[in-house]
Amino acid sequence: PVFLWGYLHVLLAALVTASLVMLAVSAWQLRRRGEASFEHSARLALVVLIPSLILTMFVGSELGVIEARYQPMKIAAAEAQWNTCTSCSFSAFQIGGGSNDVAPTQIIQIPNLLSILGTNSLHGEIQGLNQLQAQDVKAYGPGDYIPNVFVQYWSMRVMAYLTVALVGLGAWGLLLLRKRRIGGSNLFLVCATWAVVLPFVINTAGWMLTENGRQPWIVQGLMKTAAGSSPSVSAIDVGISVAAFVAIFVVLGVVDTFLMVRYGRKALDEDTHGDADHDTTDRALAALVY
Repeated sequence: PVFLWGYLHVLLAALVTASLVMLAVSAWQLRRRGEASFEHSARLALVVLIPSLILTMFVGSELGVIEARYQPMKIAAAEAQWNTCTSCSFSAFQIGGGSNDVAPTQIIQIPNLLSILGTNSLHGEIQGLNQLQAQDVKAYGPGDYIPNVFVQYWSMRVMAYLTVALVGLGAWGLLLLRKRRIGGSNLFLVCATWAVVLPFVINTAGWMLTENGRQPWIVQGLMKTAAGSSPSVSAIDVGISVAAFVAIFVVLGVVDTFLMVRYGRKALDEDTHGDADHDTTDRALAALVY
């Protein structure tokens, strides 16, 4: 059940990301060159973006309900909920509340929202970290079964708040489209251009929420992360391997960004093959990435 909803969530997040990239390129072109063709691409991006965002939020909410059933520690940590509650409130943000801080200062509490997110019920019960820790110690033996609460809490809010901000941006864009003023609103075009960063931040926060929240398990209830390392592999070997992967992904990220920015800035009638040296370089870089 987690896989099915999670997989759909990832596909919808990919649609959101693609829509934002398309909108950002269109907005940049409209602001710099004013080419009318990019109003059509901006319209298509916005028409895809809004329903994709709404569906992503709905699927994410349902995924939270399923996670509360199979990985309740993940949901409790996402709210820094240390003790079991019913009709649970959701805090907009809080001061403190990380590991070993069971009395955070919660700011702007929204009544019943956590119960809705975790159970689809106004009066649903959300198990607390303390109670879940005691259950896990009884079931699996001594150990710390609570994930990093600070990371979990803020990953959830970064993902949720930025998604709501994108809904606002999309609604603003659709309003401008209706009034046929999207090409003339410099403020919207600037915001839409820079908003290209947000889906990547949202996706990263979502993965942090998922992967941090399942700690200390690789396989829930069956295998801990600490048991997933091979005794024949030294710390130096692991360090070298991780460093190599990081270096590869940094290089690929820089190259991919360079290619996207380079071609995103080209005018529609610009000859992309006019410069043989650049063309050869770009082909080599594209081959490296793909």
